[in-house]
Amino acid sequence: LEHGTLNYYAICALTKGFADLNRYGGIQAINENTMRIAKAAYEMLKQKTHWNGRPAVKIYGWREPAQQGPIVAFNLLRDDGSYTGYSEVEKMAGLFGIDLRTGCFCNSGACQMYLEITNSQLLQYYQEGKECGDTKDVIDGRPTGAVRISFGRQSTIEDVLVLEQMIDYCFLGAQPSVHIDHPLKIEQYSAAISRLIVYPVKSCRGIDLD
Repeated sequence: LEHGTLNYYAICALTKGFADLNRYGGIQAINENTMRIAKAAYEMLKQKTHWNGRPAVKIYGWREPAQQGPIVAFNLLRDDGSYTGYSEVEKMAGLFGIDLRTGCFCNSGACQMYLEITNSQLLQYYQEGKECGDTKDVIDGRPTGAVRISFGRQSTIEDVLVLEQMIDYCFLGAQPSVHIDHPLKIEQYSAAISRLIVYPVKSCRGIDLD
């Protein structure tokens, strides 16, 4: 017995769905293309550094195509090594028209493993009000989630370039200016009026006030 009505609309759409996949060369071609794009994104992120040489990205795992799909999970780092919250990354990505996923991706176990969150820390986060879908992305300097990009049949290498542009523009700052502990001495000047002219009628000659 079925629990409810069969999804006849989805069944009817299967033919169209398979035809759409064939337009892209089939499942194997889609898999190869998306993995190639994901690998390009991985290589791009891996090479990102700040002005002081510190890494700008922490990537969580990368395996052979047989062991993973076309996704890359990562967090961004500031030039002092601290973490940029995933909520901030998501907001900036939205301004560039980039759709990505943030948080723990409905897999709290993997999130705890890759982010090296202990059981006591996990309990602490819960007691501090951490919830799924909130913006508490960094607690006590540690990330509570990550950023995940994924690629599909319509993705192109240009998507990686847009992601790189967003990271470069929003999160890779230039070298800070030199701070001077002792301000430079500036001579003091007093102003004096040497001549005063009034213009009572627009576009007419002014009148000197002696």
